[in-house]
Amino acid sequence: MNSRGFTLIEVLVALVIVAFGAGALMSTLTSAADTVGHLRDKTFAEWIALNQISELRLDVSRPSPGEASGELEYAGQRWRWRREITDQGMFDMLRIEMTVSRVPEGDQEAPNLATAWGFIGRQVGAASGIDPDWSVKSVQPAGGPGGGPGGGPGGSPGGSP
Repeated sequence: MNSRGFTLIEVLVALVIVAFGAGALMSTLTSAADTVGHLRDKTFAEWIALNQISELRLDVSRPSPGEASGELEYAGQRWRWRREITDQGMFDMLRIEMTVSRVPEGDQEAPNLATAWGFIGRQVGAASGIDPDWSVKSVQPAGGPGGGPGGGPGGSPGGSP
């Protein structure tokens, strides 16, 4: 008897292969969704850090060196920021370091999602009382005119004609 069709074993093997393929596909899709969520959170955290630095720069009062932290709501989520301001020791320039993380749920500690750095300083010019000399001064080589290599009249080294 010559019949056409699949045996029960062949159908079961095909179903097992399809089940493994569907499982691998679901795992890949779940991983991709987690990655998209993490990248979204990192982007929001970076925006928050940069916004905090911009607010400091635009504030009328000058910040003082030290640490501060706080929480805010952004994009429907709670975020925690930490700021450290350090004096750079030159021209009243301050370095700002902002770190941002999500507010943890429960007692667990949330990792920092973004860190941004910025600087804030006073203007350099007449309004600040600092009047730097921006002119370009020519520098003579040691030994006066023609004292450097190839600097003498006629291009001879050592300045001898």
